[in-house]
Amino acid sequence: MKKNLIAFLIVFVSVACWQCGDKGEDDPAPDPKIEITGSPEVNLPAAGGNGVISFTTNVAWSAKVNDTKASSWCSISPESGKAGDVKITVTAKKDYELYDDFSAEVVITAGTASETVTVTRGQKDALILTQDFYTVPSAGETIDVELQQNVDYEVQIPDTVQWITQVGSKGLSTDVLHLKVDPFDKTDAIRYAFVLVKDKNSDLSAKITVKQGAKYVPTISDGWDIYKAGTYRYGPSIMIHDDGSIDAWFAASGGQYGDWNYLFNQSGTHEAQGITGNNTVGQKFTAKTPFWSISVTSPNWNGQPCGFTFNLYKWDDASMSYSQVVQQTPVATATFKDYKDGEKIGVTNDDKFPAGTYLWELSKGLTEQSGVWLATGSVSGVTSYKNGQVVSGRNWQAQYSVDKTSGYNFWDQASYQHSDDGGKTWTKEEMVLLPTEFSSDHFSVCDPGVARWGGYYYIGYTSTENEAMVENHVYVARSKFPNGPWEKWNGSGWTTGTDVQPVIRYDGNPVNFGAGEPSIVVLDNTVYFYYSWDDQSVTTRVATASADDPNWPGHLVFHGTAMDKGAIGGADHSDVKYREDIGKFQAVHTAARMSANSYIVLWQSDDGIKFEKIAEIREGLQPGAHNCGWSGDEQGHIKLGVQQYISYAYTLDFGPESWGKWNTRWAKLNW
Repeated sequence: MKKNLIAFLIVFVSVACWQCGDKGEDDPAPDPKIEITGSPEVNLPAAGGNGVISFTTNVAWSAKVNDTKASSWCSISPESGKAGDVKITVTAKKDYELYDDFSAEVVITAGTASETVTVTRGQKDALILTQDFYTVPSAGETIDVELQQNVDYEVQIPDTVQWITQVGSKGLSTDVLHLKVDPFDKTDAIRYAFVLVKDKNSDLSAKITVKQGAKYVPTISDGWDIYKAGTYRYGPSIMIHDDGSIDAWFAASGGQYGDWNYLFNQSGTHEAQGITGNNTVGQKFTAKTPFWSISVTSPNWNGQPCGFTFNLYKWDDASMSYSQVVQQTPVATATFKDYKDGEKIGVTNDDKFPAGTYLWELSKGLTEQSGVWLATGSVSGVTSYKNGQVVSGRNWQAQYSVDKTSGYNFWDQASYQHSDDGGKTWTKEEMVLLPTEFSSDHFSVCDPGVARWGGYYYIGYTSTENEAMVENHVYVARSKFPNGPWEKWNGSGWTTGTDVQPVIRYDGNPVNFGAGEPSIVVLDNTVYFYYSWDDQSVTTRVATASADDPNWPGHLVFHGTAMDKGAIGGADHSDVKYREDIGKFQAVHTAARMSANSYIVLWQSDDGIKFEKIAEIREGLQPGAHNCGWSGDEQGHIKLGVQQYISYAYTLDFGPESWGKWNTRWAKLNW
């Protein structure tokens, strides 16, 4: 019995030891497996959306889009996880446009196992026009419409549009549609047509708009700015040559007469100070050459009562004090009362003051509004005083002029530029025709109108003798070159002196604009001279003369009103040209000027004497347009075959403070 028990124990221990030894060894890892339980291919719509990849795995897994380009439109979530049943969401971005079928591969990895699922996305059907609006001249032409597409399409031209036909054949993926547009013989109309390019298997389509102007009415392309608002360039006269090169003259902002030597820092900060009672101000300076005048710029606070005594003293002895200098007899003295606000007051000498060192002094200010400007900054050789004491770091606003001058500001002058590339780029601007100081046109040279014949450029312009900027007259100058020098009409001939006289003198109500804004056409050896005459109504008048007469301004024959614009609100001056292709005179001007609804009016004449309004042009313009001019050759003729242009000033701000701050627009004309 004991032996049997021992034997049983031996067997039991042996079995137990065997079992313990079996549990001490590592279990072998399962083989990684991936089983795609859903479709092995995911198809996504062209418009974007989601799909699902379904699989099961017995180990942890990861997935990725196996293409950098595809990852820009395709994404997956989640990108990793544990063993089990798995669903991955595949997303095609909706805002990503594909115009061909695209595919991507999603690679799922689980240990050493991997599976690939293909993701496809359908193309987005497309009909893309590189340009969808075409303006066609009245003479007609074939337009080439570039089309990008990936569908089977057809071109639909309405049955009512008999003047457009498709010609030629289409290509494979980038097509060029050739649409032949017939000539349009109407004189004062514009016609439109809409051509549809349509997918044969869906509602997808693209629309082509064709606009064709009448034979007599131009259309205007949008154009570009050739001058940005700062001051202004307006009222252009544009001369285009057969080679396409362009000369252009504009009304530009003016300047100041005189060559001044300033005794203050012009870039400094200016402060007006009233000088009254026994107070005095003065300034010591040295003139290295003889000079005609010395003056100060004096405010009076918007026309308040004012007055001063101005004395000029020699300061020959450097050892003299201020008080000693002013005890001398002045070399010149003048008294001023109720001068204009900002007027230059001082003394002059037609024989000129000798070179040397001087002191000017203002005294006996009549009121607190008797003032002078004080500017920050120092000027070498200049010392300013107040009540005999040095003013440190600042100087009174004074200046002296070597030659005789009024010192007045003039309002306008004529600028000139040249372009060889259709107005894209221009030569440096030159101010070529200025008013003549101390003459009839000394306030302004404005609204240039230029033509060339007989070896001269003739430029008509507006000016006045009335400082209120009204009661204008018409003047003419001539030059052998587009940028001068110029001779001006003096009533009987041509002059470079101060004896300038108007060609046409306005004799209406002096409170109205008067005469001006000339335009010149030469036809059959006759000069047609057009000009505004704005008295009780806004009109354009015309006069003629022989082009063979070198003194033609003195022999004008007046024909009265050519255009009466009185019924057209906001009308301004007319620029007249002769259309060689139709044998008629045409004129353009802006209406509703400087407003959001500004437009251009077109007039026409058989004889150049009497015009009738034939059309309004409202498309292709910037708002706030005014003072337009259009191109012609040297004698004001429009020749088809030579690209023509229109230019005008405009503004996007219609407030009173925007006056003069205008852009200048340049645009193509088409017939």
